[in-house]
Amino acid sequence: MNKMLVKMMYGVIGLMQNKKILVIKGTGGLGNRLRTLASAIQYAKTSDRAIYVDWRDGVYAKEGENAFDRYFELDGVERVENIDWTKEKSFFPSIYSVIPPEEPLVKYFSEKLTPNRYVRKIVDATLDILQRRMPISDKFDNVLCNASIRIKSYVLRDEYKKLWNKPENFPIGSHLARNISEDVVVYADGAPQYSAKLMQNCIHLQGWIQKKVDDFVAVNRINEKSVGIHIRGEGKKCIGDIERSIKKLRKFVDTHDVNKLYVCTDNADIEKMFVEEFGEMVIMQKKQLPQLEEGETGIHAHAWHSKESELIDMMAEEAIIDMFALAQTTYLFWHAGSTFSEISKVYHHNRKNVKPWNLL
Repeated sequence: MNKMLVKMMYGVIGLMQNKKILVIKGTGGLGNRLRTLASAIQYAKTSDRAIYVDWRDGVYAKEGENAFDRYFELDGVERVENIDWTKEKSFFPSIYSVIPPEEPLVKYFSEKLTPNRYVRKIVDATLDILQRRMPISDKFDNVLCNASIRIKSYVLRDEYKKLWNKPENFPIGSHLARNISEDVVVYADGAPQYSAKLMQNCIHLQGWIQKKVDDFVAVNRINEKSVGIHIRGEGKKCIGDIERSIKKLRKFVDTHDVNKLYVCTDNADIEKMFVEEFGEMVIMQKKQLPQLEEGETGIHAHAWHSKESELIDMMAEEAIIDMFALAQTTYLFWHAGSTFSEISKVYHHNRKNVKPWNLL
């Protein structure tokens, strides 16, 4: 190898090792993770940190493999390829210096949130507006950070409190101060405020999985005279009266130039209801939808608990194809309350044709 090239490579590595890092942990489902990433990218830009996206928790790929790198790529974002060299660095919050980085956070933490979700959202949005629009001030940043910790934080499980003597709550990402001095900041907020435009511009599918999406759309002509609908039916139950909404959807289909209905759901009974009402108009991926065990929050939690790498990979690919194929339908009815099709809404080509299905 050319000596000059070798020197340049080692120079870049040296610069990265001196660069402050933002580690973005995967939490929740696919939609939550992409929201977290979009929010964290904004923070990384304002705090001058390179990012490392850490989805090695085994939910969307086998444990230890970074699912983000398999399925996604970033554009216009300064990042590092690994964080092995950060072991001797300082961490914020400090607890992450002792937690194995590839381990899922749910093993160590439970979330402490303001019980009323609507109050939480209002306070969270208010803090977000203040942080984005007020002049940069270290003192003001710290006030917002402390306020955020009061409404959203992680609490170490009792067994680890005793093991590590760390009783306090830990901030999960939203509204962190931009002047944090530690070398590595960990960002793990599964439901933050974020910029849809930044998400569109910076987060893209890897070429091979984008081709699978495009092929599925082309074969089924999903982008022609179509309605896409997502209904979350497992784990977090549906909001609203499905039968009533199906009747209203029938009126919509009959009064618009639509001949295809692309249905994405994690519930076999809901699939059956749509087939019975709309017949051959219905397009769905052929899936094996599992029966969830008690306490499982969705089909990907079920796959993760199974530890079956083939099942994890299959469900991850199906989810990504559904999420991004929905964005190519003529009309999209997304499930308000589920972050999955919220991402489809972000990437949809015509936002005027997008509305929540449960407000039909």
